[in-house]
Amino acid sequence: MIPENSITKDSGCEEFLRLCLSSRWSPENLTKAVDLYNASGFAWSPVIDLAQKEHTSPLMYRALRDATDVPPEILKIFYKDYLWWGRHNLLVFHELGKLLHVLDGNNISVILLKGVALAENLYDNMALRPLRDMDILVHFEDRYALIELLKPLNYRLKEIEVHDTATFEYENEIVLMKTGEPEYYLDFHWNLLDSMYYQHVVDVDWFWQTAVPVSIDGIETMILGPEAQILHLCSHLSIHHQNEGLLWFNDIAMLLHKYNDKLDWTVLLDQAVQFDLVLSLQNTLLKVVKEWAIDVPRGILDRLLTLDVSVNEKRIHERRRSDTRLVARRFYTDLSEIPGWSSRLRYALLHFFPSITYMKRRYDIRRPYLLPFYYPYRWLVGLASVVRLSLLDEK
Repeated sequence: MIPENSITKDSGCEEFLRLCLSSRWSPENLTKAVDLYNASGFAWSPVIDLAQKEHTSPLMYRALRDATDVPPEILKIFYKDYLWWGRHNLLVFHELGKLLHVLDGNNISVILLKGVALAENLYDNMALRPLRDMDILVHFEDRYALIELLKPLNYRLKEIEVHDTATFEYENEIVLMKTGEPEYYLDFHWNLLDSMYYQHVVDVDWFWQTAVPVSIDGIETMILGPEAQILHLCSHLSIHHQNEGLLWFNDIAMLLHKYNDKLDWTVLLDQAVQFDLVLSLQNTLLKVVKEWAIDVPRGILDRLLTLDVSVNEKRIHERRRSDTRLVARRFYTDLSEIPGWSSRLRYALLHFFPSITYMKRRYDIRRPYLLPFYYPYRWLVGLASVVRLSLLDEK
């Protein structure tokens, strides 16, 4: 039996979770997880905390539900999370079905992304894949129509733009929010990566051309094809999240396990080169193969490692690894990824002189005569961030 240790050190918790999750396709890893638990001296409490933080509790319930050596009170916690996410996800898919009906009725094509694309089509049980939002890809020309069509369903912009067109010009997505119980968040994308460099380098048409049909609530829609799915998830995990996130790694591992012998690896590697996503693919796939008990066809990793990584991609990864909590760091990273000096200048001006609506909302300005003073205040905050950034870089 796995005992409740008194030591709360959590150094082995992540590996324990990873072994449990990967036991779905590698059953012997559950035995390894038990051995690790008994040998490492960590308690169940940090395991539960990490599983909940990483949104893997439902998967832990599935992995451990038939194990006779797990304390019943521990399994009960995972089961409770499994039921909660099952109910929540059911509501999300019901809401998604309503949105798809509206969009389909107005001839707006949609590709489901990330969690909503994987919960039923990969996990076979929507309760196992927690959904925090609904991610979809739409054509750029449909962006305004989508916002207007969803207003009657009480969807509004989550955040005010610095200027009316700034988000469409410099970002890859907009988040719409519907308040209530629960709250619903719809992230609609027209590009797949938030890096402004990749918005110009990645040809989103290829993702549309290789998408495959699925049915949600009786509506025919699409998800990314296997090669495009893996390329998107690997690049998203590597660029946006610096290869941190057990649930996202589990997504990729499950995709590789399901489609491994069906994947066109030549297409996948060629597109990684064309879209400057070689390092993203290298970083993520190597970690999946090493840590998640996933095999890839002989020679694929060798081919992947021989691909050249561009200077631009190296630079982007280096900047994204830096601390992005500082305003100056985020601003500099975004500015550096914009092609062309005129576009960079426009981006800078938009952020130095945001719209009045944005300023009032951002700084909670309730007296109009105070508005002019908040622009210098904004600049001083940015300058202070630059100073802190310089001090950090000197260290």
